[in-house]
Amino acid sequence: MRRLLWALALLGVACSTSGGAVRSGAGATGANGVILTGASVYQTDPPAGAAQDAGPRAQELARVVEAALRARGDDARSDPTLSMMAAWYHGEAVAGRNPNSAISEGAAARLGFVGALHAASVFSLEGDLAAGPWRDVLTQLVRNAPVNRFGVWSSPDGQIGSVVFAAVELTLAPFPRHVGRGASLRLRGQIAARHQRAQIFLTPPAGAVERHDLAGRAINLDLRLAQTGTYRVEVMGDGPAGPVVLANVPVFVDTVEAELSPGAVANPGDTADAAAQMLGLLNGARSAAHLPALAWDPELAAVALGYSQEMIAGHFFGHVSPTTGNVADRVRRAGIGLTIVGENISQGESAQSAHEGLMDSPGHRANMLDPRFTHVGIGVAATKTEPPLVATLVFARRPDPSRLTAPQVVAAINALRRNKRLPQALLDPTLQAAATAGIDAFAKGAAGSKDQAMDAAETTLRREDRRLGLARAGGCAEWLEILELEDLRELPLLASPNLKKLGLAVTLAKQGRPAPLVVLILVEGTGC
Repeated sequence: MRRLLWALALLGVACSTSGGAVRSGAGATGANGVILTGASVYQTDPPAGAAQDAGPRAQELARVVEAALRARGDDARSDPTLSMMAAWYHGEAVAGRNPNSAISEGAAARLGFVGALHAASVFSLEGDLAAGPWRDVLTQLVRNAPVNRFGVWSSPDGQIGSVVFAAVELTLAPFPRHVGRGASLRLRGQIAARHQRAQIFLTPPAGAVERHDLAGRAINLDLRLAQTGTYRVEVMGDGPAGPVVLANVPVFVDTVEAELSPGAVANPGDTADAAAQMLGLLNGARSAAHLPALAWDPELAAVALGYSQEMIAGHFFGHVSPTTGNVADRVRRAGIGLTIVGENISQGESAQSAHEGLMDSPGHRANMLDPRFTHVGIGVAATKTEPPLVATLVFARRPDPSRLTAPQVVAAINALRRNKRLPQALLDPTLQAAATAGIDAFAKGAAGSKDQAMDAAETTLRREDRRLGLARAGGCAEWLEILELEDLRELPLLASPNLKKLGLAVTLAKQGRPAPLVVLILVEGTGC
């Protein structure tokens, strides 16, 4: 009878990986005999001379795995670095340890591997290899996870096998894993054709994320590493499927690389409890970064939970759904009014491991610690595969237009003009009276009374100009609905050098969630 000894699905937000050599100990199973030593560089091509004896049945196993991947639609090749990883997994299984994704990625990092680990399996080689338990692990991989690299290993007695599935969707010139403080890290290469543009994220030891948006698929970037400690360097590909983590590796600056710890296997627990735990961990991380806590948002949580469940049901993992689109589409469909929205997705063995995976990914960490966000909704769903939890976090800025006043709007307009080195716009009593009359008419009228408001403003302005004997050279009336003061930048009129005087009045709209602030602005000196 074929037996599955151990399996791990690693597909998640980040894959930090690295390099070295493997030594198998004596004995039929090589128990406790795998030692990983650190490689000097990261590289996307397998290192020269890395091939080793992977066991008596490794070639046979590699043939059936490659055929299964070809049938899946993947053009994959055997990678000797991943064969070293397969040997390490075997040693962990024999030792009775069940490494989580973070420990697995740390082990790969020591080998200099740059890519995304997807899954691993350790199993009995009894019976038909082509129908072995590793096939179940491959079947459980989400449909949109390409596999173009794999590694296999078999025990010296030919009884136990192990397989690792991974993807390398970029080419990079080798770069060092250890550097001195003040060094520049040279990244040269490009990402795979299915992604349209590359993004580079860098987390220094101090924790603030640095982001570089590149124009296309080519990577030509120098990153200065000025602090002592561990940096995280992440490459993302962005395209029709949304952002995808292609590589996430640690670079050590004048510091000793920590030993791998076995890592406890956490109980995934109840999904509602997991969401609450992730909220606590998230706000703990924000507190440590001297940022305000994010408020729990039930509407965003419903969107997040729905998407976690959709990914499980649809057997995919990514930010763009073939059915519901991206997070902005999902929030809009739910009728939620926001100015900024972001999304993180993660898989994990527990709330803690899902959170740590996000924080270890510089691009996802940037969302977790973004000072612009005010609210978050977290939805965690359970799967029947490994890892057992899928989590979606939807971040948002929930503005409160009811707290905005006319003086604040005027001050924001003049701050905008001051930044452009333009003269301040002066408040004109007649324009102010007309704007107030318009807003009063809107407040008293039925829903959709914008036309009544504009007519009332125009009538009042003409009457007051006649009474005072004023002749205006030119002017304009603008109707705005804003959620926060930054929205004023979207009106070019306010940055016109010809604008001399203005009058405005504000009120809350009668519809919308949240109801936007209505601003009626009348200006003199420029046309619309």
